[in-house]
Amino acid sequence: MKFTPPFSIFLSLLVFQLFSSSSFAQIDKDNIVSAYQSRYVFATNVNLRSMPSLNGEIVGKVNEGDVVQIMKTLKREIIGNLEGFWVKVHFNGKIAYMWDGLLARWGEKAGTNPDYLFLVGKGSTGEMTRMKIFFQGNKVDDFEFKGVRTYSGMYSGKLTGPKGVHGVKEFIFLEYSAEACGEINGSTIFAFDGKKVHRFFDDHGMGDSGFFESYHMVFPSDPIGKTGELHVFDQAGETIYDEEGKEGETEFSKNIHKVFKWTGNKLIQIK
Repeated sequence: MKFTPPFSIFLSLLVFQLFSSSSFAQIDKDNIVSAYQSRYVFATNVNLRSMPSLNGEIVGKVNEGDVVQIMKTLKREIIGNLEGFWVKVHFNGKIAYMWDGLLARWGEKAGTNPDYLFLVGKGSTGEMTRMKIFFQGNKVDDFEFKGVRTYSGMYSGKLTGPKGVHGVKEFIFLEYSAEACGEINGSTIFAFDGKKVHRFFDDHGMGDSGFFESYHMVFPSDPIGKTGELHVFDQAGETIYDEEGKEGETEFSKNIHKVFKWTGNKLIQIK
């Protein structure tokens, strides 16, 4: 059976990623705490201050895994070699200020076992992203990696469950957006087996004026997936549009199809 996913689906996802971005809560009604954006703290012994400045009086502290509610985003500031914003936060009934470079970009508890918490935030340099995993409040893993793009390009994350892959409890998709057409975007994907996180696959692509390149994986649970197999499509070409902008035929300059299986710690090509 020929296995070619509809390219229009990939192109729609590519456009979504190009124009999606993270946003900060901008709420003026400070008494409506339930409407604020919640963020996990990504560092230990973080100071809460009386004003949005390192000169502000320390009025409290928060630690890794604590959740603060962002009331308002204020001024930008570079501290050390990292860039971030001062934010007004609500925590344990108090209102204070902190620098959001010490907050996770994304955090989520595992649906298969909520005792596990996954946090992703800034790495030691602008090129790097950092992941921390906690079990019942205790940190069990902490590592840096280079994603599809630099950390500044990461706009979201999600846990998807096993997606039909045996031995995987959760897949962690970290989404990176391009800053302009013609630049790479996509997902860095990790597999969590219940004890350890494994780097799984970089699903990425780019598009510009009808031209495209993509390196895309189809999982067993996807609509065109097959049990026990992971299908990878390495494609490039051009989609032709008419004068009204209606999508026409796609001409491939590269269309390679490979099949893999997951052994529990790595992908093995089988076809």
